[in-house]
Amino acid sequence: MLKLSSIFKEWEKAIKRRGVTDRFVPDGIIDENQYQNIVWVLRETNDYEKGNLAELINDCIENPQAHKKYWKTPSTHYKMALAVAGLLYPEKKIDDLKTLKRSALKHAAIVNMKKTKGGRNSNIDEIIKFLDEDKAFVKQEIEALKPKVVIVGGMKTVNRIRATMIKLFDLKQKEKDVYYSKSLNAIILATYHPAYTAIKYEVWIDFFQKVSKKYLQEL
Repeated sequence: MLKLSSIFKEWEKAIKRRGVTDRFVPDGIIDENQYQNIVWVLRETNDYEKGNLAELINDCIENPQAHKKYWKTPSTHYKMALAVAGLLYPEKKIDDLKTLKRSALKHAAIVNMKKTKGGRNSNIDEIIKFLDEDKAFVKQEIEALKPKVVIVGGMKTVNRIRATMIKLFDLKQKEKDVYYSKSLNAIILATYHPAYTAIKYEVWIDFFQKVSKKYLQEL
């Protein structure tokens, strides 16, 4: 299995050959000591271009006061963390899980489809173009992370992301928005992007707890 550093090196070369000049931003496991094989797949770096995004997120959790500028959309990160908490603790009460709205992200990894910066509002056509061109690298990174669960933000509403993920991992549908990948031996979840503000925390957490109870014991 290729190491992430090797995958990123080849991935960066590939996008530069296409004439992309924006800085390549690696990501991956947020906290090596606490990783629980849950992978969040997102779109792009939210305008971050200085270093490793996973390391930044970990430092945001450890030192939130030092990162107020970056953590400018905390509800996005909170929903990411609460999804992880719901999967790991399906029996806990929602109010108890809410105390993990930062720290639970330490159990996850982040994979961006587009490894260069984007603005506050994503250009979905541009992201899909990157995904189409770099899907082999996306697949390699996810495989290297050995996930039990892969949460794909935006796959619920963007049919082009859904179609690519289904084909890339030969997904078999278990129920609405829940798939299984035999090659990964993992559950794949099609969700709203966590930046979507209309969904309530309680509904969001309930979905992941139900998935955990129904499917994760099979893996």
